[in-house]
Amino acid sequence: MAKAKAAARKRKTAKRAPVAPVKRAVGRPRIVFTADQERQVNQLAAQNNTFEEIAAVMGVSPDWLAENYSERIKTTRLTGRSSLRRWQWQAAEAGVPALLIWLGKNELGQTDKTVTDHAGDIVIRVVREAVRPDAL
Repeated sequence: MAKAKAAARKRKTAKRAPVAPVKRAVGRPRIVFTADQERQVNQLAAQNNTFEEIAAVMGVSPDWLAENYSERIKTTRLTGRSSLRRWQWQAAEAGVPALLIWLGKNELGQTDKTVTDHAGDIVIRVVREAVRPDAL
């Protein structure tokens, strides 16, 4: 029995292999978009949606979206505007200008040019009227 106690004591005092500490996740879980979600971000950006609108659809904050997808959204918006110009040209050639004029004004910053020409002299007439103090 003495041998058993000595063996047990020896096992307790024997050096054990070091155990790596377990790393626990701190903070929120990391957000990673799938390929389908990235495609959806591109579609929304091509439609010229704002960061707030895209973030609301995707379920993330606008700040996170701007931090992680800012360049992609900017380039996709430019592509969308280019497509809009191309479609505007094609539809105008097809004879459907009303919607395209509206889109051009609202999305591309196009405006109607108003020209006001005046031929002749401008006459300004000043009328002075005297009021008697006792008439008040």
